Amino acid sequence: YAAYIIHAHKDKDWVWEHFSSMEKEDQSLKFCLEERDFEAGVFELEAIVNSIKRSRKIIFIITHHLLKDPLCKRFKVHHAVQQAIEQNLDSIILIFLEEIPDYKLNHALCLRRGMFKSHCILNWPVQKERIGAFHHKLQVALGS
Repeated sequence: YAAYIIHAHKDKDWVWEHFSSMEKEDQSLKFCLEERDFEAGVFELEAIVNSIKRSRKIIFIITHHLLKDPLCKRFKVHHAVQQAIEQNLDSIILIFLEEIPDYKLNHALCLRRGMFKSHCILNWPVQKERIGAFHHKLQVALGS
């Protein structure tokens, strides 16, 4: 996979809409989307760990929902950071859908913007005409 997407359950529709459309636009991109790519019959936590290991990058969709999602906070973030330490911290990309202060990000997920290179921190654009530029920035981050 190009990337495993970590998101709150409440954000799954947004993730599906935007990442599946990016895959359609660029056939070389393949994201791990839990709803589609997890094998039936495999324990969910095992599937998460395996998918993180099989992905070149890990994308966090940062929303207030993510900061409150217990599975994300306690399990997914831990394994993503472990994998990032084993590979390198450039393997994590943060996409902010909402304005989240660093202290809240640090308190909930033990992550800070300062841990990552600037090209690995992206903000979802407010204006629809900026979405193309956002996709380009994401491609750059995925290629790094």
